[in-house]
Amino acid sequence: MLAELLGVAGASSLSTVEITDSAVSGRRNTESGAFEMSAQLPAVISITEALPDARFSNFKGIMAAKKKPFETLSLADLGITVDESTGRSIVIAVAQRPARTAGIRIEDDGDAGQQIADFLIQNQLIKGRS
Repeated sequence: MLAELLGVAGASSLSTVEITDSAVSGRRNTESGAFEMSAQLPAVISITEALPDARFSNFKGIMAAKKKPFETLSLADLGITVDESTGRSIVIAVAQRPARTAGIRIEDDGDAGQQIADFLIQNQLIKGRS
């Protein structure tokens, strides 16, 4: 959504990232395989936990960073106007995905199709016959 609003390329859930002066490239792993992608900069990307851990600055770097000026920009400074009639999203909470629970194993004794249909109806994934 952010990339669309900014009018730039967007790539999400990248497990590898390589950034050059003019482009970004990476790999997105899905259930059906891995996809290589690339886009011209500027672009918005998001990464997965598969990338290596972040590198932290040493003490000297932290102290040097404290002396750097910190500039806060407003939307007007960035040349962005906000139409109050359009909605805006604000993240109000972040939570870790719960662990997956054990699934149900259906063994085919001649009625597996019916068991699957009953399961789907019970979980309101399909409607049963009236």
